[in-house]
Amino acid sequence: MSRPLIAVAGRIAAAGRVSRSSIAFAGRVYLDAVLRAGGEPVTLSPRELRPEDAAELLSRFDGLVLMGGADVDPHLYGQTRQSHVYGVNTEQDHFEMALVHAAVEAKKPTLAVCRGIQLVNVALGGTLIQHIASRAFSITHRASFRLVRSTRCTTCRSPRGPNCRRPWVRPRPASLRSIIKGST
Repeated sequence: MSRPLIAVAGRIAAAGRVSRSSIAFAGRVYLDAVLRAGGEPVTLSPRELRPEDAAELLSRFDGLVLMGGADVDPHLYGQTRQSHVYGVNTEQDHFEMALVHAAVEAKKPTLAVCRGIQLVNVALGGTLIQHIASRAFSITHRASFRLVRSTRCTTCRSPRGPNCRRPWVRPRPASLRSIIKGST
């Protein structure tokens, strides 16, 4: 049985220690997660895409992953850039927005993480709060999980085999996830 092909919207990095020219890449954590879930990740190199080109490209895949990362360009949702905004890459934003529109049109399963879900929101006409930490109701934007060093499953406590699909992380006692799950 062949693995479903999952498009991972890649990023461009400048030449450096890895290559003499700029490179297209995707974070290893995303690629590994797709593999663990039974898919075959394929990193897409960011570029200008017309809607029909994005639709044709995405037609080859069974799903789409949009990674976390830098901020979405505030001009894309009608705001002026504030001082806390960082790493804006308008070419990246347009590339991913074209993929989002194609995925919605084709009803492709899409996993959007952090920046990715912000981009989906903007692509579909939404807006963002540029610096949520400046709001009175804000929560800290930090991962609140730690690796489990046990060889036992964190859910059922059985020995963890190679096919175990249970989480390898557990929430810290006071994390938002543990509060929602009621495990504090």
